[in-house]
Amino acid sequence: AVPQTLVELQQRYGDLPQTKERMALEKYLRIPGHNCRGYVVQRVKTLSQSCALPAYVFDAGGSFIPDDSTSTADAAAGEQSQAEQPWNASTHPTDGQLLFHLFCTFMDQTMPPVQNTRHPFTDRYVLQPERKPNNNLPVQIIQVARKRPHFCLVVKGAFYDVAPNRNNLFIVLALFVLEIQRECAGYLGLTNLGGKHVDLLAVIS
Repeated sequence: AVPQTLVELQQRYGDLPQTKERMALEKYLRIPGHNCRGYVVQRVKTLSQSCALPAYVFDAGGSFIPDDSTSTADAAAGEQSQAEQPWNASTHPTDGQLLFHLFCTFMDQTMPPVQNTRHPFTDRYVLQPERKPNNNLPVQIIQVARKRPHFCLVVKGAFYDVAPNRNNLFIVLALFVLEIQRECAGYLGLTNLGGKHVDLLAVIS
């Protein structure tokens, strides 16, 4: 029988390379605090249509077509309705949250495992508001506001604010990479941010 859920897929075929790749991709689509995989898939497709991200709305999202959306007439004909629904602040992430999640997931999967740490990048370099900065790290990122996503840098325990609104996240990520390049010769732990598997230094140069 064909697996009907991801749990069944992993239980039956967890050792297959295809299954491991699928499970790794699923982590990009599961945003903590949100249960809207279908929306995330559609929003990523929309945002990726242009490298300039013209559809990006840092403090909101975009309309989408629900996976199970069917009208009465179309349902009888077996056709999917194309009625779009608006972005919902209570159930959908903002574009800022979405892109930051994608970045953190990419880094978590790129960096080598760290003992007693589930997420090598997020658990160390993303500072939670209720926790104190780690002065042993050269730089951390903290999200200080969620409804209108706003990110700041923490450099050796000192907080540095960054211009708000649309470009805030991009500026913070660029400054984060530049600080790693300046303080650690481009190495985030054992990960070379200029290496071919990451290549973030080329993005900001």
